[in-house]
Amino acid sequence: LFSVEKLSVIVEADTEQSGNLLLPQKNEGVHLQFNSVSFAYSDSVPVLNNISFSINAGQILQLKGVSGAGKSTVLRLLTGAFTNYSGNILLEEVPIANYQIESLRANTGILLGSQDIFQGTLWQNITMGNDAIEVDEVSKLATLSGLDTFVQSCKEGYDTLLLPVGNKLSNKVRKNILLLRALLGEHRLLLLEEPFDHLTQPFKNNIIEYIKKDKTATVLIASQDEELTRNCDKVILLNNNGEIIN
Repeated sequence: LFSVEKLSVIVEADTEQSGNLLLPQKNEGVHLQFNSVSFAYSDSVPVLNNISFSINAGQILQLKGVSGAGKSTVLRLLTGAFTNYSGNILLEEVPIANYQIESLRANTGILLGSQDIFQGTLWQNITMGNDAIEVDEVSKLATLSGLDTFVQSCKEGYDTLLLPVGNKLSNKVRKNILLLRALLGEHRLLLLEEPFDHLTQPFKNNIIEYIKKDKTATVLIASQDEELTRNCDKVILLNNNGEIIN
């Protein structure tokens, strides 16, 4: 029943619409603004209610709130997946709807709960066909996250063939693969949903420090993690009505 419900959301979703502008490729994060944004899935109760905030280029923002408060929805709106919101979302002072979706996503690292493993090699799942990603980059991040233990346990290493949806992989390995997929490559915007909940403390510290050192991306993290709060430039707390309360 849960699968049928999720499938109906996809079937009933609006066809993606794309603008004509390219998001400039720069070695810096994007300036981001939400101006009085409200949003509801289909005809249901609004998930976000008149929220406004801004983030300067290169800053790290934590989105906090109970389940259903709209944290993940903020991230999804920034992927260009939905356009039926009121208010406006601006990137570099330009409405997000003006940008080509392909250009927007090419400049964005994304980790969302809806993502998963596809049938292909471990390397393909991590790099998503990006030939610019070097093996040294992958190995470094694999060590920082703890994925290196899995890689070294596989006879074929990065050529190991993975089954769809990460079948036969542990939850930790599957989530680490998705985390590396989001963090690797050049991006001006980084959207992360609960990126640390599968990591033990040492690896969690490694990834937080890795993100903090990346000054070329503006980062939004949906997480209740209190330790993360101390490492962010801004924290936004959403209540269960999808309103900012701080």
